[in-house]
Amino acid sequence: MSPFAVNHEVPPRSGMRDWEEWAPFSYPFNLSQQPAASVPCGFTDTGMPVGFQLAGGKFDDIRVLRACNAFMQAYPPRFPTVPDPARTG
Repeated sequence: MSPFAVNHEVPPRSGMRDWEEWAPFSYPFNLSQQPAASVPCGFTDTGMPVGFQLAGGKFDDIRVLRACNAFMQAYPPRFPTVPDPARTG
């Protein structure tokens, strides 16, 4: 899913009221102590960044980090060029 506009907790026109309705498993997942990491994996057609979240079993932090590292080695992240304000002036 592409990111939605700033100041929206849920996708517009979804019929949902708040983030807990949109992502009901976030809170209990955090309580489970399972390690997770977000990895950049590209951009939408409109240039918005996209990532994926990888989660592992309780106390399996190293496997999550190794998997993320392997993905990033195979598919190095690309980032848009940001103009240098010192050179545009």
